[in-house]
This record gives sequence, structure tokens and C-alpha cells, in this order.
Amino acid sequence: MSAVRAGVDMSCRVFNAFNAFNAQTYDERNRPAMHNGDDRRFASRR
Repeated sequence: MSAVRAGVDMSCRVFNAFNAFNAQTYDERNRPAMHNGDDRRFASRR
């Protein structure tokens, strides 16, 4: 049971790190389009 929890925790950490990296690169690429509050729409999906 604890092994399953550890595996879920590790996958969640990897997923969160990938999401943060993805959001950063997306923000870098589309900075002019992100000034009107669209980032709140994406933040709710993270």
C-alpha cells in the first residue's frame, strides 16, 4: 500500500514539474497574448 502511495506521489511530482515547465515555456512563447487574464484560465487547469 505504501509502495502504491509512493508511486502516485512520484508521478504527481513529475507531472507537476512538467506542468510548471510547460507553462513557463508557453508563457515565454505567447507573452503578448497572456496579458489579458488568460493565464487564470490556464492556472485553473493545472
